[in-house]
Amino acid sequence: TRPRSRALRGAAVLGLLLAVAGCDAFTSPEARIARAETQLAAGDYATAMRELKLALESEPGNTEARLLLARLSLQIGDSETAQKELDRALEAGLDPQQVVEFRYEVLAARDAFERIVSELDRETGLTEARRLSLRGRALTALGRLAEGEATLTAAAEVAPDDAWVAQELARNLLRQQRDAEAEMAVERALQLDSRAARAWLLKAALQLRRADHSGAAASFRSALEAGPAALTYPEQVGAEAGLVDAHIQLGELEEAARRLAALRQRAPGTAVSHYAAGRLLTAQGDFAAAQNELRQALVLAPGHVPTRLLLATVLMSQGQVEQAKAE
Repeated sequence: TRPRSRALRGAAVLGLLLAVAGCDAFTSPEARIARAETQLAAGDYATAMRELKLALESEPGNTEARLLLARLSLQIGDSETAQKELDRALEAGLDPQQVVEFRYEVLAARDAFERIVSELDRETGLTEARRLSLRGRALTALGRLAEGEATLTAAAEVAPDDAWVAQELARNLLRQQRDAEAEMAVERALQLDSRAARAWLLKAALQLRRADHSGAAASFRSALEAGPAALTYPEQVGAEAGLVDAHIQLGELEEAARRLAALRQRAPGTAVSHYAAGRLLTAQGDFAAAQNELRQALVLAPGHVPTRLLLATVLMSQGQVEQAKAE
């Protein structure tokens, strides 16, 4: 009986282990979607993606999962997938009125600004302030700056307490190089919403224009402190890179190294992290290591002009004049 009882105990333990290992397989699509929402808000994009993919394997027509996958795709900078998933959600029965504004966000991420302007002229699913502000942003992106300013000013008259409208007006004025007016609009946006991360990024851009690197560093930090949901992943990476550069400009190389570590954790092995490392190593006088980082950046982004210019400087510092001229 002992061998038999041991076998039974072994079978029971094996069954328990299999049940524990496989228990996640019985998670409902609704539970997966709820978990994915929490993970997306926390910036855990890979895990959220996995949960949504599994939910859709169980229920391919689940519009809530499709829509959340579209939002996640937009958040990580994949606008093409965002468009495809949004289209699939609508085909599966999602009410178009639920996603009017999101649809324009996806179009903006795809640089479809002419289409945005055209469609907003007959759009009825938005408030007038939002319709005007989206149209003004699109006109600004198209370089029709005076028209965009007039449209955004009209939006601000309709909704004077809308931080997003003030932010987009600031963006327009910044492109017109009317920095004093742009700064007033940015401050208005931040007064209305102190966690308006994109307004902080605009403020950093204004501060960099006047070489206020300390102020820019503070603004980049405020943008990142608004949380991962406040910025897209590419915007988060840009803010981290901006912090590295600001601290290099201030001569605060230890802090720059700390921010570089954060950038590499957020965007490992990317062109921007290699470029930032090259910037820091150049400032530290380690030209051989800087050259290596910059060449890795150029493998990933061969058309990035600042990287080539910095590499030329590094090569000159090493006496490699002909290679520097080539760069």
